[in-house]
Amino acid sequence: MFLDSSFIIPTASGFPLNLTVNGTAMINLNIHGKMDIKRPPSLDISGRIAPR
Repeated sequence: MFLDSSFIIPTASGFPLNLTVNGTAMINLNIHGKMDIKRPPSLDISGRIAPR
């Protein structure tokens, strides 16, 4: 959770006003790649990382 906050504000009528803020974040990645090790000692790696 990246955001968690609460505030209590008094009102003119005498009742408290409660304000609460909650926030979350989620990351989802799509990873695709290919590795070629047919010719030692060289190593070729190609790939792609993209948000979903």
